[in-house]
Amino acid sequence: MVEFGSSRSDTLESVPALAPSLRRWWWIPIVLAVAGALSAVSPWTTVCALAFALTFMLVVRQPLLGLLLFVAFQPILEKTIKVPMGRGLPDLSLGRLIVAFLLISLVGRAAMGRSRLAPFGLMELLTVAAPLGIVLAAPLSKQPLAVVQVAVSAFLLPLLLYFIAKNCVRNQRELGALFAAVMALGILAAAYMIFELTTGIVLFPEDDATPARLSRVYSRSVPSLWLVKGLLSDSFNFGRVLITTIPISIYLFLREATARRRLFLAAAVLLQCVGLFLTLNRSSWVAFAVGLGIMQFAYPRVRRWLVLGAALALVTVVLYHRPIVDSVLVQKRVLYNLETLNGRLPRWQTAFEMWKVRPLSGWGFGRFGDESGRFRKDGETRNYVTPESDYFTILVGAGLIGFAPYVLSLLMPWFYSLRLFYRARAPDWRGFARPETIVIYWTVLCGLLLTSLTVNTGQPIVRGLVFTVAGGVVGTHEAWLRTARRPLRHSVSDDLPPTPASAWGVSEQTRAGEP
Repeated sequence: MVEFGSSRSDTLESVPALAPSLRRWWWIPIVLAVAGALSAVSPWTTVCALAFALTFMLVVRQPLLGLLLFVAFQPILEKTIKVPMGRGLPDLSLGRLIVAFLLISLVGRAAMGRSRLAPFGLMELLTVAAPLGIVLAAPLSKQPLAVVQVAVSAFLLPLLLYFIAKNCVRNQRELGALFAAVMALGILAAAYMIFELTTGIVLFPEDDATPARLSRVYSRSVPSLWLVKGLLSDSFNFGRVLITTIPISIYLFLREATARRRLFLAAAVLLQCVGLFLTLNRSSWVAFAVGLGIMQFAYPRVRRWLVLGAALALVTVVLYHRPIVDSVLVQKRVLYNLETLNGRLPRWQTAFEMWKVRPLSGWGFGRFGDESGRFRKDGETRNYVTPESDYFTILVGAGLIGFAPYVLSLLMPWFYSLRLFYRARAPDWRGFARPETIVIYWTVLCGLLLTSLTVNTGQPIVRGLVFTVAGGVVGTHEAWLRTARRPLRHSVSDDLPPTPASAWGVSEQTRAGEP
């Protein structure tokens, strides 16, 4: 270091020593120059660009931390930190860039020998095939460019999360951290619902939302029931997120041994259950009940909760039968139009008739609203707007070319998990996925499969959560299904002893019985 009062020769000798340090930080002047140029045009663009750069450095150093950040805060990151790219192009959002950064980081680490990528399998093939099948339907669709954007954001991005999760999660502790991030998203969703329903303030709306679109009244005939329109755009999206996050929160609660943390986790589960009730979404309620029915086979305590809840519900109905049955909530949300599933059965029949005409290529997305009237079986000719089913929307829009790869991408991890379930029960099992953990994945998958039957999936995080959990639980153990020995993929953390009663209570415990 140069000191005051030193000779000129000493100063000249210290200059070469500074050269390596200057070369190391060469990028700082460039970043400052670019930030200054952007700030003259748009200050917010400067903020977003700096957030992109900082996130990239974070993800490159800690890929798992980047995945946790995306899972916990994706709805906010997607709608706040972004740069509009102009008409017809998707916005450059931080959420999408995190996924791109994660892929770059994982591939770069493997190329430099710092880690190994998990072996490619059928899921990686389906990750490409499912979005490609949707893209092939774009020329027949009413808005071809929009279909390409949906294929990338609603299909490719969630499927990539499976690959990312199975390469980022390496042990029980990291799986617990991933589950904690999923729970954090559930807490955020439930807290936001209560905020909007209490204050009437809509935060994080869609960019193209109109005043009519932001109307929060459930129905003109039922002004006392309200919907949520911010953050995830619709109440049913909140319900589909919560039926994924609540089982994982219950899992963390049951695995935790510390009293203070159990109290926090119990409050988190209760908050999310309140949020699920406020969605007023019957399909989410049914899927949640079915999910608890699956969980009770692995967790006897959940079985006792179900019996106790059913007994309390029965007593309440017997004592207050008439007020409950006559209430607006029961009449309009529980018992309303059950015989046709709220008018969905005729739509599904019409969609099936349309698909039979063009079974392979489909009609193109958006054509159902123009052509469905002539395929109706009830004597009416008015066109339906949508089939109100994720499956029939894809089947009619993209045919079997788009439908088959997508359904296989949903079911393939489940097929793996069935084999993995029996392997995990063996005495010599050395993987970190336990049979109880696999049952949690089944619960999460069941929620998506059931709710996709009644609602179109527009929010990427709805599918993304399920594929992330599948990658963390099942994808991380795919190599175990290919060989009877320990898989070749290896990292130092695989040999570490499990962390006791830490990482949100996902410590190793006895595999037999309930924790």
